[in-house]
Amino acid sequence: MKGTAALRVFIAVMMIVSVFAMAGCKEEMPPYESIVQAIDTQQQAYGEYRKTADPDMMSYDMKDMSRPDGKRCNSYYVTSGDLKFRNVTLEYEVDGNLRVDEYNYMTDNAFYIITSYLDAQTMMPVITKYYVWQGTMYRIDEEAKTLTVADDAAAAEYYSSWDSLKKMYGPQER
Repeated sequence: MKGTAALRVFIAVMMIVSVFAMAGCKEEMPPYESIVQAIDTQQQAYGEYRKTADPDMMSYDMKDMSRPDGKRCNSYYVTSGDLKFRNVTLEYEVDGNLRVDEYNYMTDNAFYIITSYLDAQTMMPVITKYYVWQGTMYRIDEEAKTLTVADDAAAAEYYSSWDSLKKMYGPQER
């Protein structure tokens, strides 16, 4: 009987210690190069599907779904080899120009957003990339090869949109 009680105390202590150890261990954000490479890999897989339309590689959850805010929404679940991720794309017009906001899960701790539109003055595409790690949003500067905290109103709106999309479409995995 004493051995059983001692074993229970030992297990309880180990569980408490492991909970505190896990709480203190935060996963570190990957370096810039790894982030950009992971985004490029996902974008290539997404692009491959769009060329081949292989139903084994990607499936629609929602297709051209209209939302109350007037934005068209597509939700995809992409599988390519070991790569599995959710992509949610919003399309809408601002001042007569089409805007596309693409939201992509990477892990439970990370996602990225690519926004694009055609500049009416220059007729050139304007693309902005964001990376979110554990709730902090960063703007990706590919020229300077850096991440800077994105705390402006536009970034806050994108983050808020992702939060609501995530609730609507569920987790990355199915």
